[in-house]
Amino acid sequence: MNMNDLNKMAIQIKFLEEQIERLQSQLQLIDTSIMNLENSNFTIENLKTVEEGQEILIPVGGVAYLKAKITDTKKLIINLGSDYFAEVTIANAKENIDSRINDLRQGQQALGGRLQAYANQMNELRPKFQELYSRLQQGQEPGPPPSS
Repeated sequence: MNMNDLNKMAIQIKFLEEQIERLQSQLQLIDTSIMNLENSNFTIENLKTVEEGQEILIPVGGVAYLKAKITDTKKLIINLGSDYFAEVTIANAKENIDSRINDLRQGQQALGGRLQAYANQMNELRPKFQELYSRLQQGQEPGPPPSS
């Protein structure tokens, strides 16, 4: 093994670091989406205790609230994606939200598996890189790569 091998290992490590960082960002987005959907489910559950004509506070951006009167406690409007909306029953809304949460959790598991695989590769590669780097720095002829 020589300096060329060290450079290849460094490129592999950099690639793995970038992939791990990208997957962690995606997992964070999924966590946020799940949390928002669970919040929606909680709010929908609380609609069961609200009566038509009752005044409520609707969060606007997390720091402000809008006063509103409930005109219909049986239906609500959900976002279907790409700026398409539909009026559905509360039961259908919960079903839709639960389905989205389930899909996100499946994606979360798949990404978590890929993240673990990259982390395992990184854990195998780093000690080999460090050993080769040390040997080359000390001017020693590197031996065969350490066996795993």
